[in-house]
Amino acid sequence: MSKFSFEVYGNQVLIEPDPPETVTQGGIVIPAKLQERTCWGTVKVVGKGVDIADICVGKHVYYEKYSGTEVQIGGQTYVIMNQSSIYGGETSE
Repeated sequence: MSKFSFEVYGNQVLIEPDPPETVTQGGIVIPAKLQERTCWGTVKVVGKGVDIADICVGKHVYYEKYSGTEVQIGGQTYVIMNQSSIYGGETSE
C-alpha cells in the first residue's frame, strides 16, 4: 500500500466511500441519479486526535449517511468527517 499524501487535523478522518449499488437484488439497474450515497467506506487517513484503538487506516467502517464533506483528491472522491460520525466497523473475527 502506497503512502497517502493527504493530512487531516484533530479528530477528523478521511474515508474512501464504497461504490453505490448499481443493480438491485432482483436485477434492476439503478440510474446514476437515483443511486444513494453509501454508509460504508475504508479509512485512508486519521488525524492525530483520533483514538487509533478504535479507528485505524484500512478499517472498513459504517458512518452517518450525510455526514462529512466530500472532497476530490487525485480524481477520487473521499469524505472527511469527525470521528464521532463513525458508528462502528468490521472486525477480523
